Amino acid sequence: MKFWRDYWFGIALLLPLPFWGLFYVQGWQPITKGWTLLLIAPVLEEVAFRGTIQTLLIRTSFGRTHYGLISGANLLTAFLFSLTHVIVHGNFFGLLTLFPGLIFGFFRERYQCLMPVIVLHGYYNAGLLLQISDNVPINRIRNSNFIVFSILERCVYVLPKLLL
Repeated sequence: MKFWRDYWFGIALLLPLPFWGLFYVQGWQPITKGWTLLLIAPVLEEVAFRGTIQTLLIRTSFGRTHYGLISGANLLTAFLFSLTHVIVHGNFFGLLTLFPGLIFGFFRERYQCLMPVIVLHGYYNAGLLLQISDNVPINRIRNSNFIVFSILERCVYVLPKLLL
């Protein structure tokens, strides 16, 4: 099935619209911008979380257990994804990534590939990018990117060794 023709994928494209509006009204400003938010973060995060962690977890009995449309592997991966965002951003807004994380995991399992997930992740981040002001200090952006890449590197290289 082509993901761009899927009814559920269309719904996933519409889901972030109310949240983007809420962020705009609240004046919330993410601390990364540009290519990092649109391309680099979606690719690296999805390879680490959905491509590595969720793939390894789905091999376990817990990972194969489903709670409605959500597998145990998806649930735990989305939680780790959200927790990583809380640690990196240092505030509770990282918890808001739990719901998109569940959506990304659902499509990872539905299509058995990362491309639709990376597309969705980039699309969701694009909505946040539209709301970033130019007054975010550059040192915060650099520190945030360094932390993200450090955490993702650990996930990609260390976690698989622990789970195997």
